[in-house]
Amino acid sequence: MEIKVITFTFYLLFLQMGPSLTSPQILQMWKTVGESVVMPCDTYNNGDYTWKIDGGTYVRSLLTQKTYGSRADASRISFPYETTKQNNSMKLTGIRLGDSGNYSCDQKMIIILVIFEISVSPSTNLIVSEDLDLSIKTYSKTMTGLRTLWETPGRGNIEGKGEIKVPNVQITDGGTYNCRVWIDRENEATFPLLISVSGFFQTSKMIYIPKDSPAWIPWDFNFNVRETAVANGVTAVDGSISYSNDKTKIPSVISSLTVNSGACWPDRCREGKKEHPRNLSFFLRKPKTGWYHLEIQLKQGNRQKKNLSMDVCLVMLTAFPSQQLPLEAKVSLTCQTSCIDANSTLYWHHVKSNTEKHDQRGKSSFSWDLTAVPESMGVWICSVRVGGKIMLSNNITLAAKQKNNGKFIHFHNPLFPLCRVGDHVHKKPLIRVGGGRRRSHPDTRRHGDNRSFGGSVPQKEHCGTSLSGAASVPRADTFSCQRNEEDSIPA
Repeated sequence: MEIKVITFTFYLLFLQMGPSLTSPQILQMWKTVGESVVMPCDTYNNGDYTWKIDGGTYVRSLLTQKTYGSRADASRISFPYETTKQNNSMKLTGIRLGDSGNYSCDQKMIIILVIFEISVSPSTNLIVSEDLDLSIKTYSKTMTGLRTLWETPGRGNIEGKGEIKVPNVQITDGGTYNCRVWIDRENEATFPLLISVSGFFQTSKMIYIPKDSPAWIPWDFNFNVRETAVANGVTAVDGSISYSNDKTKIPSVISSLTVNSGACWPDRCREGKKEHPRNLSFFLRKPKTGWYHLEIQLKQGNRQKKNLSMDVCLVMLTAFPSQQLPLEAKVSLTCQTSCIDANSTLYWHHVKSNTEKHDQRGKSSFSWDLTAVPESMGVWICSVRVGGKIMLSNNITLAAKQKNNGKFIHFHNPLFPLCRVGDHVHKKPLIRVGGGRRRSHPDTRRHGDNRSFGGSVPQKEHCGTSLSGAASVPRADTFSCQRNEEDSIPA
């Protein structure tokens, strides 16, 4: 009876351990073409072992002598831990699609080596505006239900496709592309791929400059365009800058790049050591408002890209009129730019009243019709704004001009009034003496004449501040001179 119990217990233990003793462990290893892999094998029998692939001999070692099967390439196979760790792990370098298969070195483990191939066209080094084609494939028969996800640096994630196209690549499309493949959580892999894109950074189409100021047209690259030898082999072979005051007209070339020993503008080639190697900005000492067209041709290996271009406009702001106006006169304040984009808006702002008015976005000229009244006098500011931010501004000043009625005239300097006597006018600088009495300065000269008025002011003549409130006198600080007709000096 005791023997039967022991036998039954051993039988149950065998059933529990049976699968682990009879079924080898499965290990999947996913790699891409060109990589290396180390397939583990913990057994060590004094240098005697056999690696198999899909049931056939791959490598056999007997007394340290190795023989290779028909699918094995001895130049790519090594056993790095044979002596150091005393195991038979095998390293395979320069992986190819044909290396896919089921590998084993004993009955404990089967290694399923899955090889993926990622194709890139035309190259991992691109020029802006080229199209990038990426694909991934495998010949493994165990990849049923395989899913794919491409993580791009500039176009988001693209799922469910083994092939993708990234058209018209820009600098922002350069970076690491991750290709993620999976069947389930236990069987997945991510393969990174580095893509570089050479070109120039796009700048704002509108460059705002004050009147009569020099200007730079920025043209910055992400590689050393001023040098002939660059890391990714991209060089400039031609380029120019053209100008037109009308975007609809063909521009005229104003300068061409020199590309003999790296790209540079002719008048700045001597400054090569001072210039940043990635900078081809163009300097205008006396810029004209209007459109500038920059164009360059780049070469990468045997590929060339022409017509890589950028258009910018130098924006100046003009405002008019700035003048003296008779009261009640009609005036149209005009604010205009040489060019404008769809997000820009022109504004008029009156400083004195703190009021403003604006036109529709994208309009290059804005007028505000006014009537000249005291409240509308003062400084007016014309500005162009983008999203509320003032990009450029210009000021004008409106002033009231008093009408001459034959008796009184408006003066800007109260110390130098113009004295009218009939048809005769002369200027008398005044000084205050005593109890408010005024007299003429000894060096008083008649307006339009070199003869001096000597002595003090005659009794029949008086000059002073008009405070009588006469309708012809518009304000308290207006001066007038009155004298008898017989005392006037003929012209």
